Amino acid sequence: MDLETIIKQLEKANVTDTFGTKKEIKALPEIINDDETILYATSGFFKGNTVLIVCTDSRILFIDKGLIYGVKSYEIPLDMVNGVSYSIGLVFGKVSVVNGAITNEIDNIDKKTVNILADTIKKAANDYKNNQQLVPMQI
Repeated sequence: MDLETIIKQLEKANVTDTFGTKKEIKALPEIINDDETILYATSGFFKGNTVLIVCTDSRILFIDKGLIYGVKSYEIPLDMVNGVSYSIGLVFGKVSVVNGAITNEIDNIDKKTVNILADTIKKAANDYKNNQQLVPMQI
């Protein structure tokens, strides 16, 4: 997928907060598959770094493009999402995504985008799981 297509998908998803993640957006063409659709994205703080959190129709991505070491990417497949919760403070909010026994916390998310991200992940995970159940099993 090319950068122009990705930018169009980000605009269509009404992505407003990409603070400090311009490099990560430029790295998306190498990470997003051609058959994936970006549902939402925002910037936040994950495992001590500023990251771009991207929810697609098949996975949640945490992307950190460093100055020196290249791109670090962590993903959670939507069928592995067991729960999503969020909290909002005065300026920033936090989203927690539970997959299995692991809780991934994303901090310092702009409070205007916290509930949008959480709701998008919940809906995408539900839709993905429902679509998987509709696919007939191959024998």
